[in-house]
Amino acid sequence: MNIASVVNAKLILVGGNKNIDLMNEILNTTKIQYFSLSRTLLCEPDLINKWSDNKNYNPKCVSCNKCWDEIPNSCIFNR
Repeated sequence: MNIASVVNAKLILVGGNKNIDLMNEILNTTKIQYFSLSRTLLCEPDLINKWSDNKNYNPKCVSCNKCWDEIPNSCIFNR
């Protein structure tokens, strides 16, 4: 996140974005405006709705990268 303070471009934070409170803190205290949720959304496509209902919801994704082993991509929890 230190790079966000010196780069004059829009940045996206990639990897490990699974905590809505932490993402809100980053959004409000740094120049980072965007977050990648690729693996997490492959695991739970309705995650945004779950967070909307309960900001303390913990996503099922364990970042194992097994979602990239299948074509089409799919989470091990959804096979």
